[in-house]
Amino acid sequence: MLTIEGFKMGHEMHVLSSSAEDPAAQVTRFWHEGDIKNPTAIKAFLKQVDVTTIESEFLAESILKDREIISNRSLCPSAQAISIFADRFDQKNWLEKHRIPTSSFSGLLTKIEAYAFLNSKKNRDSVVFKKRHFGYDGFGTFIVHGRKKIEAWLNKHSQNLSQYIIEDFIKFKRELAIQIAINEKKEVCFFPLVEWKAENSKCLWVKGPAKAKNLNPIVKKITHGLQEMNYVGLIAFEFFDTPSGLIVNEVAPRVHNSGHYSLEALAFNQFRAHLCAITNQPLPKKPIPFSKAFAMYNLIGETNKTPILSNSENVSLHWYGKSENRTGRKMGHLTALGTTPDLALKKLLTAKKGFKL
Repeated sequence: MLTIEGFKMGHEMHVLSSSAEDPAAQVTRFWHEGDIKNPTAIKAFLKQVDVTTIESEFLAESILKDREIISNRSLCPSAQAISIFADRFDQKNWLEKHRIPTSSFSGLLTKIEAYAFLNSKKNRDSVVFKKRHFGYDGFGTFIVHGRKKIEAWLNKHSQNLSQYIIEDFIKFKRELAIQIAINEKKEVCFFPLVEWKAENSKCLWVKGPAKAKNLNPIVKKITHGLQEMNYVGLIAFEFFDTPSGLIVNEVAPRVHNSGHYSLEALAFNQFRAHLCAITNQPLPKKPIPFSKAFAMYNLIGETNKTPILSNSENVSLHWYGKSENRTGRKMGHLTALGTTPDLALKKLLTAKKGFKL
């Protein structure tokens, strides 16, 4: 999606990946074979392009600490920014530093830190353990209820507790998300707040625009923090909507699944916004929507069989071109426009019945 959008904008889009069958590699003749976990491959790639960006923040620590890569100004977001938001402990500290509401948390070295955290909370029977690195779509997240189960989890992971953080278990009404793009001139583009629902820890659908009472003051703090660190590119913030207001759950320094709807629902999508930001082109303050409301439904693999696709009026299909269907794999998405978010989502729920994944 990012590669196709770049070509539309007149850019020569190069892709570094290990397989020519990767979706981005399929849509460019400028494919470079290389392992993104290999610092040598990344440094060679950086020398061949003017601006470099990422599809995933989960780069190896050896890459994010490599002096040559850190000092390369063509990488957007910067290696420092990627490093902060790729580590859930550093990410939470960044949120606290800028007084952005988030759940209580603690780093872990031994069980002592876990019990100190538990003893400081009113609710001592439910916690969340998250891997500091390489966690996504629920992978690396463990919700544990009950002191005996917490004790068992700590014993099971006692040899690698430093790889985790512990958080409060938050009861929420809705999960929400927003994308923000910033260029070097510190122009800021704000995408609509959206509500999204997860199934089996994966985003199932998105609808919007959504409303939330304390969004504006939080976004103001977020923007200040991003501008202070000279962040360049698009970034996504996921929220829990709680009885006391919004709190940030997680941050992703890249284009985000909760913003894929923008390809069909907005005149200025998140991929174009990211590319404009990293090439320091002008950004609109807010993208113009094509209708009052919109919704997106992720097409997620349910078997290993070849998918059977369907056509439906008033619904757009975006197929990702992945080489194989797998259970739990995001294969594409549907988008619909409507007069309300719920009506747009209703169209998608009807259209989804024609697909066999």
